[in-house]
Amino acid sequence: MSRILPLHFAKSHMTQSALKGRCTVGANGARGGSFLENGSSENPIGHFRYFLALRTLAVETTSLCLLPLFLPLLEQHPQLRNSWIKILDQKSTIMMTGFRLNLSPLKEPLGFVKLVEWLTAIFAFGCCGGFSGKNVISILCGDGSNETLNAMYQYPFRLSQFPLIDKNTTLCNHSVTTTHMMGDSASSAEFFVGVGIVCFLYSMAALLVYLGYMHVYKDSDFGPIFDFVITAILVFLWLVCSSAWAKGLQNVKSATDTEGISGTLALCKGSNITCEVTEFANMRTLNISVVFGYLNMLVWAFNAWFVYKETRWHSRKFSSQPGPGRHQVPAPI
Repeated sequence: MSRILPLHFAKSHMTQSALKGRCTVGANGARGGSFLENGSSENPIGHFRYFLALRTLAVETTSLCLLPLFLPLLEQHPQLRNSWIKILDQKSTIMMTGFRLNLSPLKEPLGFVKLVEWLTAIFAFGCCGGFSGKNVISILCGDGSNETLNAMYQYPFRLSQFPLIDKNTTLCNHSVTTTHMMGDSASSAEFFVGVGIVCFLYSMAALLVYLGYMHVYKDSDFGPIFDFVITAILVFLWLVCSSAWAKGLQNVKSATDTEGISGTLALCKGSNITCEVTEFANMRTLNISVVFGYLNMLVWAFNAWFVYKETRWHSRKFSSQPGPGRHQVPAPI
């Protein structure tokens, strides 16, 4: 019975194609008729020619229109019928797994939240990775003169590589050697930016699957489960990297304020010399990056629920719940 069903499917599909006006029987029809004349149950060469014709028709757009010419032979010879079924299965598999652009997932929470994740990831790593700032330090000498230093720093905030005093110089009648700022927040900043870039790339890949391969995504168990596991991992990574970067940013602020600079410059420890940061770099974008880090954690956690609903775990849990009229009746005593 399983071998006959594809033939009935082919007949129905052939009829639909004919109704849509896609059946063209010209030279192909004449070729099919010649094969019918030469291929009979007593002619093995004709069978082979039938088989070649079937393989040829399988890759033609008008193959189903010519199928009635071959149905009698397919029903009589199981080997040819099985070969035809395999060809149809391969062709249908390619059609089922092909790219199909469909924008409707963007109207659903699963796709819309993924688009929000893509945007928030850009703001998170963009605000942090593109920072560059300068603090202006005023030094009030004991004789009433003033000196000015510029403390410049940028991502990845490895402050020990940025000099306060580049070369040996004289300040307030004191000889000062090359001095660098103190502190290193590169690990937390790079970790934060790295997680943001990974989420940015994964969101793009997920949107591509949602918009072009949603039929494959929902028909398989691997896709939703893989998506849910990756989403859960990224929620945890956003929590860790945002917390680490918040602490790293606080260290950067402490190392570049008046107290941090005064502790770095030995000149500022003198009794008659006062060091003060008079102009601070605008760290608004860095503060925004921390906010977007925690916002990403919330958005990805919110999206994890909708991804979980696509997995078989949720469907099994939902199907196992008894309906309103399925209460168990206690057994009589």
